[in-house]
Amino acid sequence: MELNKIYNEPCLETLKRMPNDFLDCVITSPPYWQLRDYGYEGQWGLEPTFNEYLEHLWQMMDGIYRCLKPGGTVWINLGDTYNGNKVGNNDPKQNDAVYVSQVKKEVQKAANKSLLLIPHRFAIGCIDRGWIVRNDIIWAKRNGMPESVTDRFSKKHEYFFFMVKSEKYFFDLDAIRSKHIHANDKRNDGNRHEYKEGVKSKNNEMLATNAVSFNPLGKNPGSVSDFWDIPTQPSSNEHYAAYNDELIKKPILAGCPEFVCSKCGKPKEKIFETKETKETKENLYATKAAGKIGSGGTKSTFNGGNDRKVIGYTDCGCNADYIGGIIYDPFMGTGSTAEVALRANRQFIGSEMSEKYIKIAENRLLPLKQQQKLF
Repeated sequence: MELNKIYNEPCLETLKRMPNDFLDCVITSPPYWQLRDYGYEGQWGLEPTFNEYLEHLWQMMDGIYRCLKPGGTVWINLGDTYNGNKVGNNDPKQNDAVYVSQVKKEVQKAANKSLLLIPHRFAIGCIDRGWIVRNDIIWAKRNGMPESVTDRFSKKHEYFFFMVKSEKYFFDLDAIRSKHIHANDKRNDGNRHEYKEGVKSKNNEMLATNAVSFNPLGKNPGSVSDFWDIPTQPSSNEHYAAYNDELIKKPILAGCPEFVCSKCGKPKEKIFETKETKETKENLYATKAAGKIGSGGTKSTFNGGNDRKVIGYTDCGCNADYIGGIIYDPFMGTGSTAEVALRANRQFIGSEMSEKYIKIAENRLLPLKQQQKLF
């Protein structure tokens, strides 16, 4: 199957082309139910009931399950919908009174104006089909679109589900850790430092919003939270217009290997430098934790975040070339996943029904593909 290509077809057709245990990672954001018409036939998201919509998504997940490597990862961003008068508006049979009556009866299993909890219905259905849900990550959007509602709170978050099909899988937390920083804050006897936006470190630098550990004893230094405070980008009519690259970059770096054997498909594993850690009062927790963390049980000094030094990689023994891990996006849109994948030295495959979006994506990706050919 050709890599670094967007196929102009439904995702289920692209998945049929793929062999078993082929993909390293899947990252996508399906069209949300009854929220937007993308202007092409056969699009998902305009089903008359959310049950039909979910069935489509589960068919996709069944196909992904077959094509994903045992050590692969899946990341699905999904927004929610309120039950209301949009139901059935986009269905070609909406003038059929009997049909519309049946649709409303089915949908009204949820009361009018109720939040439908579609993301969690989707995730529960995936669990029923054998998927292991590792996280329901919160994407907090402080600059999200305003809503003209007066009888509820504005919705400023979405869910990003991290799923796998095996208990052991590729996951490189070191690739996305924030460096451990001690906050210059002496409250609570110096034993605990609450997170507060704008807190300054000892060298007077502003702490990043994703720096999550400020305990001077080193507890959970450099850990990565399942709360991602990532702003949206200026919106337009394209599906991925509000998708910030950072939202895609985290799953790619953490969930898709940079070096994969072209013969057996196994990723190279990092080898970390190990050091003796002095047992002082300040690093007592770190000493106890040393040797218990690291990718694949690798022993290493727990010196916080991305300070761990990579000194090499293990080889699978095939004596074959190593290539970038393969990422699939079933709803490629205007190519955000593909662009971030190429910039991170990974490879991609995409599906997209809109010819308009494919042209936008191809123009966007052309400079990156030409640059790769130079090396």
